[in-house]
Amino acid sequence: MIFVCEPDELKNFGLCAESLFSKWLGDPKRSYVAYQLRRINATVVFHASLPIFYGFYLDDHLRSDYWKFACLPCVLALTWVCFYHFGFALGPIESQLLKMKEPGESIIDLLQLINSDMNTGTKFQNRSVTITQNFIISPSKYSFNICRQSVAQLKVTQARELTQQNERTDHARVMNMTYYTILVTAQDVSFRIFVHTDEIDEFKMHLAAQLGSDGSEYESLTTRFLKEANKVIELNVKSEKREIENDDSLCAACGAVEPDVRLTSCQCRALFCQECMLRCFMAKQKPEHMSTWLSSTAKCPVCTKPFNLLNISPFSVEDHL
Repeated sequence: MIFVCEPDELKNFGLCAESLFSKWLGDPKRSYVAYQLRRINATVVFHASLPIFYGFYLDDHLRSDYWKFACLPCVLALTWVCFYHFGFALGPIESQLLKMKEPGESIIDLLQLINSDMNTGTKFQNRSVTITQNFIISPSKYSFNICRQSVAQLKVTQARELTQQNERTDHARVMNMTYYTILVTAQDVSFRIFVHTDEIDEFKMHLAAQLGSDGSEYESLTTRFLKEANKVIELNVKSEKREIENDDSLCAACGAVEPDVRLTSCQCRALFCQECMLRCFMAKQKPEHMSTWLSSTAKCPVCTKPFNLLNISPFSVEDHL
């Protein structure tokens, strides 16, 4: 869609609105809202002018007729930008800010609070949304949505699972990831944000509002891993207790329950319960590689010999009777 956005080739060369108009846009750290207003206006005009440049690739006998119509999107975009820029009407962002004002608070105070929140290091941020101490902010290519956390209501409306392929042929596979679509509503503002499975824990930690659901279940990365890992271990070959292992021994980690798994990758006498073994395994994994945790390795808590989930062997049913 050449009328909507620039091709990826132009982005790779830095030919996008943010880089072409960087000096005019200013520094988002100094004035975040003003930067977003200018960015949206620059993006609209830049994208609307792209059809004009595409005319240079046409034959000479087609170019003049093409340019008569190719200029229309640019003219309309400039009219739209000037209409709001010179104050003939309130733009969507200005309307949001006016509705967000608290009693006794001026627009200047609100802008300073937003800018202060954005410059602090304690915030959640991905490509879809930024969660600060006081605000939920979702900038997109042509819009900018913002609301206060104190009045926001969030609901998970969709959970889309992405199945990732793994070259391994055994049942220890790459863990599936989920993208959550979350509807944010506050006063007259309503917009959608997107959060990945590996981000949901940090997202909820910075969220002051309650995260609800309309039936779409959401799981943290830890919960998802434990569920998938338990499925893998259930398919592993069962083991029987050895004669040297005491029937009334307790888990070497928690010391609260009887051990129910052993590692087949080493000959350590220390036994663990399945929950503790999985948590030991998970503690050694790198967060940036969470999608491959199911096929990763960790070191035995006793002898430090590497093992994977296929080496966790549950005891046979007879050993628990």
